[in-house]
Amino acid sequence: MKHYQHIIAWAAIIFLASFASPSCHAHYAVTGIKFMNGSFQEILNTANEQSKYVFVHTTSSKCKPCSMFASDYYTDAEVSNFYNANFLNYTLNIDDPAYGNFARMNDLGTETELLFYNSNGFLMDRTSGSEVQNKRDLLNKGLAILKGRTEDSWNEFTTLKEKYKKDKSQCSPTDLYKLTYLSHTFGDPYNNLVNEYLNTQRLEEKSSDINRTFIYDFSDNVSNIAMTYFLADLQHYKRNMRGEQVNNRIKLAIQNTLKTVINNRDKELFDKMLDVIKSANLSNDKDYELNVKAEYYEQISDWNNLYKVTKEHIAFKHDDPRLLNDAAERFFKYARDKNKEDLKLALSWAKKSVGYESECYNNFTLGKLYNALNDKDMALATFEKCIEIGELRGTEEANIYIKEAERRIDDIKLK
Repeated sequence: MKHYQHIIAWAAIIFLASFASPSCHAHYAVTGIKFMNGSFQEILNTANEQSKYVFVHTTSSKCKPCSMFASDYYTDAEVSNFYNANFLNYTLNIDDPAYGNFARMNDLGTETELLFYNSNGFLMDRTSGSEVQNKRDLLNKGLAILKGRTEDSWNEFTTLKEKYKKDKSQCSPTDLYKLTYLSHTFGDPYNNLVNEYLNTQRLEEKSSDINRTFIYDFSDNVSNIAMTYFLADLQHYKRNMRGEQVNNRIKLAIQNTLKTVINNRDKELFDKMLDVIKSANLSNDKDYELNVKAEYYEQISDWNNLYKVTKEHIAFKHDDPRLLNDAAERFFKYARDKNKEDLKLALSWAKKSVGYESECYNNFTLGKLYNALNDKDMALATFEKCIEIGELRGTEEANIYIKEAERRIDDIKLK
């Protein structure tokens, strides 16, 4: 009954809010949404353990609407009771270099984005903050994610699942169709079911409205054959949907597959994923492909390939301050034994980043690189510049950089 614990009854929302909160620490008051501390991966791990969905609010130092969400929506009792009861909630700051590839892969910018993940860490839906005009919109977004988790659907799911396990040859196409959707709803594996259902359908049946909808719904990753049919019928989806919606669907599938690829070190699936990017004719597909490769190689600690991809990316897109800074940070972190030639290259990227946009984050990176190359005077001057900019900005993120820059200044002066 693990999954059934999260079945929603609207009248019970206030009661549900009194349930014990997860083991992660929260940094919002009890009267508001409880956003959890820790890394994004830690939150996804907790969601998997507790079979809960995850709500992610993205923010950055340049995000003007973010404070409005915090002050107007997230402190509302009805909103916070609902989200605290049914989701693990997380604020993801895209200014953090650790999420640089993630932000670029998902086109996350200065505007708030709301992301919803299932308990397996698959991205289910995303919406721009500009689409949320009031608290009811925010509540409806959450309710749409939880739609289908009813007592009746749980009972139907357990019955069909038992029938499938006992003898799947006795399952009709309709049974497979229903079980696929129910498995998705309750967080069970469904890729094999997708394949089995589609294999029961004749070629001409795959273009029916119901099957085109099924193919779209389950082209949320590259591991099943729904994506193959989705790409083969791409023009239909582009004619009947916004091109941006179709592209976002493919990117959602890539992100979800990337998680599987990283966890399983699955090179074959990784190559298939790259083929999908190329065949989908995404806008900025080269930039996107390089971001995906960088994320993969970094997560599996393959420095040799990460080194090559980073240099290729900078050569391809040399005027992006965030990319330049993230590349410099990456080389600072991974350069073997702090290889001086690699650090000098990283220093040149950090200087260019500051030249395009002088902010706390890239002055801090530049200071670290000067210090690593034993140029203490420039390191001190650059850390002081970071503090100066941070005091002007006055943001929470700036305060973090200020404290760390002050600590590093003290360390340099003590040596």
